[in-house]
Amino acid sequence: MWLRYGLPISTMVDVDWQALDNELNDVAGYKTSSAYQQNDSVTFVTKQNKYRDRDVALERAAAVITNHVPNDVRTYTIVEESKGIPIKATEISAQDYRDVANVTYFDPSIRDAVQDVPPVVAGVEPVYEDFERFSYGFEPHLDQSFGGPEGFYIYSLSVIGGGAFWLTRNLELSSSIAINLLDNYEKLNFTAPEDGTSNYRVRTLVRAYVSENDAYLNNLQLTWFEHYGQNWYQQVYGGYLESMFAGVGTEVLYRQPSSNWAIGADFNAVAQRAPSSTFGIFTDDNAYGSNAKVLSRGLTGHFSIYYQPEWSLLEGTMLRLDTGKFLAQDVGTRFDFSKQFDSGMIVGAYASITDMSAEEYGEGSFTKGFYISIPFDTLLYKPTNSRRSFAWQPITRDGGQMLGKRYSLYGITDMVSPWYQRPNQNR
Repeated sequence: MWLRYGLPISTMVDVDWQALDNELNDVAGYKTSSAYQQNDSVTFVTKQNKYRDRDVALERAAAVITNHVPNDVRTYTIVEESKGIPIKATEISAQDYRDVANVTYFDPSIRDAVQDVPPVVAGVEPVYEDFERFSYGFEPHLDQSFGGPEGFYIYSLSVIGGGAFWLTRNLELSSSIAINLLDNYEKLNFTAPEDGTSNYRVRTLVRAYVSENDAYLNNLQLTWFEHYGQNWYQQVYGGYLESMFAGVGTEVLYRQPSSNWAIGADFNAVAQRAPSSTFGIFTDDNAYGSNAKVLSRGLTGHFSIYYQPEWSLLEGTMLRLDTGKFLAQDVGTRFDFSKQFDSGMIVGAYASITDMSAEEYGEGSFTKGFYISIPFDTLLYKPTNSRRSFAWQPITRDGGQMLGKRYSLYGITDMVSPWYQRPNQNR
């Protein structure tokens, strides 16, 4: 990224912060929500929207900032935040960057000019603020299961429209509505599965939620995001948490910078939603009929371990263990193992082993499935750090099923120790 040489910016008063924000976003992918100046340093609180490779983003950002601020500014700090939480901060030495940009020595690298620092925002008033309170979007969604007794392939294709509004810097109101486009759920026998099991119908009632409503409220919740010190993170949420359950809950996560492990836990009090009502919930386990026991009140939650092995044989893999109580009130562990390839594509598989016997579970014996996650920058010509996941679960039954929370702290804090945002190694 080249520096521009022209009329210099002599003082901070001369800085056009809006133009700087726009160029940072266009050139480096950093959308600035606030900027601070303290002595000879400037700090930008941002969200990265384009580059998985942060070295590319930082080099571009350094050039943009250098072209917009006075020469007596010695350091630029880029603070990346996610859901209002400062996740990662990088300090750029202005002079070291100029040496890199002007190639004043052999084989310069942006790494020579940057260092990681604690993600702490200066306790001063911002010189610029552009906090976007409202966001929205649309995306296609495919639920699919194969190998079941009702039909080999069961699917539902929908489009989901979602929006979020920040009431404060930490409190978000979010919602999504699903519009069913196409499905073959008429094959599902959702009141009395043919295998004769009598578990809480926490997933096998899915046909009722989709088929009885062309459009349905997928999610409506309040979420509070918080961090404590540098390594502890929390979210507290309540509302209509997913298409089949409402409730309240919390999740905590401990994750160190550049560490290959993290631990967390979530706890939720839930009630199954009534498919015939937008906001209704079941108040009795037999409210849907004697052959379809629902979960009118229940607790679910897990203790979670995330581990990325550093052995050469398992390089680029992650193991996740979730131990606790599942939606059908069975207790056990879900094992999830995934492999990330050089392109960033992730392929994974999971299985839930609980105290529900194979006979109680029904056909399939236990819940299992697999998924892929594809980064879009491997498919598109323009830079993007977005990705899309596709999952397949054979023979959907009720045992070993987890609550489909809107947010995961491990995903929110990814840049603490990148997994999803790892750079493409093929370039």
